[in-house]
Amino acid sequence: MGLQNNRYYCYMNAIMQCFANMTVIRNFYLSQEYAAYKSINTLSHSFDFSNSMFLFYKTVWTEKKKVVSIDKLRTHIMKKFEPVD
Repeated sequence: MGLQNNRYYCYMNAIMQCFANMTVIRNFYLSQEYAAYKSINTLSHSFDFSNSMFLFYKTVWTEKKKVVSIDKLRTHIMKKFEPVD
């Protein structure tokens, strides 16, 4: 499995390849256990990152693609952590 490298995200790709093989985290997302923490009071957009992680793991482990794009995940990470001018 390889991650599609867009622009300057090779470090993020390296980290995501490590995450892809962490059994505990992988199982947490693939089993959708993270959804149990969502309550009625939780804003719907606050689970965008977790949903993106689920889709990442699903693509890597169930669809068995040779090249995986992490564009959606990267977008949610940028929304949360990119510095604002």
